[in-house]
Order: sequence, then structure tokens, then C-alpha cells
Amino acid sequence: MKRIILISLTSLISIHVFSQKINYEIKAGANYMCPYFKTNDAKIGYQFGLGAEFKIYKPFSLNAELLLAKKKYEKRYKTSWEQKTEASYIDIPVYLSYKLFESFSLYAGGETGLRIKHQTVNNEENDLIRDSFPPDKQAYGLLVGFKLEPLKRCGMDLRYSVAFERSNGVQNFRGWQFFITYKL
Repeated sequence: MKRIILISLTSLISIHVFSQKINYEIKAGANYMCPYFKTNDAKIGYQFGLGAEFKIYKPFSLNAELLLAKKKYEKRYKTSWEQKTEASYIDIPVYLSYKLFESFSLYAGGETGLRIKHQTVNNEENDLIRDSFPPDKQAYGLLVGFKLEPLKRCGMDLRYSVAFERSNGVQNFRGWQFFITYKL
């Protein structure tokens, strides 16, 4: 983990030195994350944080963010619930952005997430076999999305994120993230 953070910081510092312009922004929004590919288990969570956009060459920029995200889901069983899960992550997405038009850009990249809190509640009335092993502390993933900036300082961001855990796939979160952004 220390190595990943050190490499990330070194990369960002070197990009800062060679980039033409840096824009900082505040981001906040909702997420609709689910385990596996079961979208009916998803619950709406939230995330907020800071982002930096490093202009590289005319339409291209490298973006890095630091987000605090609360991800939730609920496993259903017949007419009741079997298991409710809430997880808090510090997400660090880094992605390459391509500006198609003045107010519209597409992007793709990777992210890492550090789990800081995880809580699972089981419904004891159902008496079912549950997932017994905990999720990994760190997740890696991919993301794709687009950004729309109708106003000079305000924008909207929509992305799809897929997380890949290192040893077990029980708590892999994948889903949609929506942000409102404000450039500083």
C-alpha cells in the first residue's frame, strides 16, 4: 500500500511540473453500487471529495480524485431481507479524459479503494447460510464515464465503476456513480 501511494504521489508531482494548467474541484453525489451483477440488491449511497485535473495536451487531461464513499446493498430473500451491508471506502480514481466538445468529455481509467469500515447485518429469522469470510481491505477497479459542464464552474459527472478484489469476490462493488462538481 505504501508503495502504491508513493508511486501515485510521485506521478502526480511529475505531472504537475509538466502540465500546462491544473484545475481543482469539489465533488459530491450519489452512487448505486451492488455486489456481483445483481442490480436488484443495490441501495443508494453517497460520496464526496476533491479532484484535480492536469491538462496534458489540448483535448487530453489526467484526472485524480480523493473520495469518501459509502456503498450499500441488501440481499433479498423472498418477501424479506437476508443481509444488509454498508461499507465506507476512501476511493482514489485516476483516469485519462478526452474533451470532445467545450462542455463534454469522455474518460476511462482505474481506481483503488481502501475499505475503512464494513458492517453486515444478518436477518436471523431466515436462518440461511451466509457468506462467512470478510472482504479484502483494498479493492482495485476500472471506470468509464462522461462529464458535462453546462456552466463555467459547475458540472455533472456520470460513471460506471467495476471493482476487483484481490482474493475473494463476495463484496465486489460495481455500479453507477453520479457527481455534481464545482471548480475552484
